[in-house]
Amino acid sequence: MSEASIKQSRRQCDRTPVKVQVFVHCRGRFQRAKITDYSQSGLQLEGTFGLINTDLVQIELVSGVRMPGKVEWSLGGQTGITFSQPLKASHPAMVELARKAT
Repeated sequence: MSEASIKQSRRQCDRTPVKVQVFVHCRGRFQRAKITDYSQSGLQLEGTFGLINTDLVQIELVSGVRMPGKVEWSLGGQTGITFSQPLKASHPAMVELARKAT
């Protein structure tokens, strides 16, 4: 079984591709990044640097809505974030991301 299929089998929710600019807050600093896909349990970021496994982060949409999470993996400029709890489809961040994905 490939690494990609192992990751997919661990995921609880389907991923939705999207291109959304965000701020990533971590350790008293922030950086800009782009969400490349998301689900109710987490998201993938592109353009990140200096994040390590288990870092606690806040992902902030341009609207100001924030999502708390933890760095699950980081490789080069890409980072996988898991939310502390799966977000409901009605969560303001999920609504906003769904709107931008269409």
